[in-house]
Amino acid sequence: MKKKYQHEQVINAMAKNDGFATLGYLYKNVDVSDWKTKTPFKSINRIVQDNRFFFRIKPGLWALKSHKQKNSSEI
Repeated sequence: MKKKYQHEQVINAMAKNDGFATLGYLYKNVDVSDWKTKTPFKSINRIVQDNRFFFRIKPGLWALKSHKQKNSSEI
């Protein structure tokens, strides 16, 4: 089975939550057990700041760019 990149794991977790999530949700729902990092939560913080895939709704709440139209009407 091919391992997924870290950002793909965050994208998948967020997609399962209708395209947006709080950092707390991501900390609980992204499987970081196979990540080779001592600070996985900091890695998640860094990943969601990648504006190729994510945008910030408000502090601590992030969404997928692919769901931007859907989320803007809900929020």
